[in-house]
Amino acid sequence: MPAPSSPAPRAPCSPRRSAGSARPWTAAPRPPRAPPASTGPSIGSPPPPAPSGGYTWRLTAHSRDGQGAGPRALRHDDPGLSAGRGGYGRTMSIQAVVWDVDDTLFDYTTADRLGMRAHLTTEGLLDDYDTVEQALARWREITDLQWARFAAGEATFEAQRRDRVRVFLGQELTDDEADAWFRRYRAHYEEVWTLFPDVLPVLDALAASHRHAVLSNSSLHVQDRKLRVLGVHDRFEAILCAAELGVSKPEARAFHAVCEAIGLAPHQVAYVGDHPEIDGRGAADAGLLSVWIDRGGAHATIEPPIGPHRIASLAELPSLLGTDSRFGAPSTFR
Repeated sequence: MPAPSSPAPRAPCSPRRSAGSARPWTAAPRPPRAPPASTGPSIGSPPPPAPSGGYTWRLTAHSRDGQGAGPRALRHDDPGLSAGRGGYGRTMSIQAVVWDVDDTLFDYTTADRLGMRAHLTTEGLLDDYDTVEQALARWREITDLQWARFAAGEATFEAQRRDRVRVFLGQELTDDEADAWFRRYRAHYEEVWTLFPDVLPVLDALAASHRHAVLSNSSLHVQDRKLRVLGVHDRFEAILCAAELGVSKPEARAFHAVCEAIGLAPHQVAYVGDHPEIDGRGAADAGLLSVWIDRGGAHATIEPPIGPHRIASLAELPSLLGTDSRFGAPSTFR
């Protein structure tokens, strides 16, 4: 997951339209579903108020220095989620679910580790490290640092990839040499691409009741192909990525952009992501119904922020959204 900073503005795009389209943010309609009754706000505008009797999502300031009461995430069985405080009363107005991709739908962490392990073995580079785990940890550390540069607008998407390779190898490679090394890694990485096992069941369960879209901090070139290979590309009517959008999560403009792309106001949209701050707090601050999928991975030790609903499996999502479906499970956070 990239760092929470915004890249330099670039031209936005949508996979449903060509780069030269006059309105590249608008998703094509998906018959037979009727067009939405309302349209989303312009990018950068504040979210509209919730409908009468609804809920305007608000967050308490989060202390990063450990002072004061610690923040918490709301469980979807939390007694505070009554009609008077939002909760279920608000979920009834949710018309669409927007998804993060890496470590939410797609098991990125496992694929990256297995792919890099195979690549380093093939390249004969494991002898440079005491253990395989040390080499993998070094690659992940460099990846996070270089991605932060990209997210801050200090490097292009391609440049951060090349610099990951150069720093990891400790060599001054040409662009072509760095690209070739990364392509060899990517071949191993793509061999182990897989969805989490709870993804297809929840997409099936919500197919008739909710529209679906993607908002990722990656690039459209990467995520569009990934979703096609994984067989779920056609499940989403819009796919927006930070590299083309010119703004990244957790900025509200990123979340409002995907709301505009599907023609809905933020309070009509739920966002599901694996990072408690970039996804969880970001979506809540932007006025969406925020759902943090906590799979117990790299972010499990992060103190959860106030606001996002916290689930351990996507099987809990239909119940949270109030969907009448046999598929669904109660919260495991008790």
